[in-house]
Amino acid sequence: PAEKPVEPEPEEEMEEEEEEEPAEPDADLWTPDDDVPPITIDGASEVSEESMDKAMELKSEAMGLQSEGDFEGAVGKMTEALKLNPSIAMLYANRGHCYMKLKKPKAAIADCTAAISLNPNSAKAFKVRGKCYRHLGNYELAANDLRMGQQIDFDEDTAELHKLVEDKAKKIFEKKRCKERNARARAEKDKEAALRQRQEELKKQREREEEEERAEAAAAGMGGMGGMPGMGGMGGMPGMGGKGAGGKGGMPGMGDLPPGFMEKILSDPEVAMAMQDPEVQALLPKLMSGDPSAIAAAQSNPKLAKLLGKFSSMFGGAAGGAAPSGSAGPGAGFPGPGHMPGAGTDVD
Repeated sequence: PAEKPVEPEPEEEMEEEEEEEPAEPDADLWTPDDDVPPITIDGASEVSEESMDKAMELKSEAMGLQSEGDFEGAVGKMTEALKLNPSIAMLYANRGHCYMKLKKPKAAIADCTAAISLNPNSAKAFKVRGKCYRHLGNYELAANDLRMGQQIDFDEDTAELHKLVEDKAKKIFEKKRCKERNARARAEKDKEAALRQRQEELKKQREREEEEERAEAAAAGMGGMGGMPGMGGMGGMPGMGGKGAGGKGGMPGMGDLPPGFMEKILSDPEVAMAMQDPEVQALLPKLMSGDPSAIAAAQSNPKLAKLLGKFSSMFGGAAGGAAPSGSAGPGAGFPGPGHMPGAGTDVD
């Protein structure tokens, strides 16, 4: 069966992509730091009471240094405290804040992530990490973290920064979404074009096969028209020459045939088919020669009776009967269909 053409789905309209604009200069972007200290938060349950007390003392000292602006000293004290008690979420958040002040955004992000893993409601950890993402130019992550921090503990200063990164993140998101939609639309167009090309190839292939089949059928039909020897084209009966070789004449006793007799009977498909039957081919020449035994055989042969009935309907009996003048005499010639017993009707 023929392959059903693919109905193209409604095309997703491609949006006009804006030319890639150079990124707006951001004076607050920082160079990423590569020396991020390792963090270990395991073993919190094994901390002794003495270690916990000492860690709290170091934390107090660190907070004092931080308030004085000595962020390097504060980081050192906090690091000592975290070695004694690595389960204090606020220490990670505060050390992350100090790293941010030292413009070490990656170290600060690592500490804030540790703080959030210990305390998912650490507003300070979210805000510090969001600010560091902003200084690295990752506005989408910055917007997410600042949003979370503001939901936990809102403040005006962070709100202004949050709005800035939200606007930048929105522009980036819209550009990405436009590119993704256009990429999908292009992919659909390419898919539909490939399907149409395949259908066209299949159509041409079917047309070639059908043309070959018609050519083979025509060749087979030309070859299958042969039959009785010597008749040329349709085959023939002995002595029955064509028009170019002695006119109509041919078999003894055949007499003059009606004008266009042979052309008419040989152009009829049923007659052509019947005359290829070996039994008809064997009896018809004898019948046309006036052989009494052939006439008797024709009376009981339904195939010949049907053929002669066909002749009768085509020529109204003009092909048979008494021999016209110039024939071999009374009784000779092609027996008229009208004079053949049973030939007046079509025999099935």
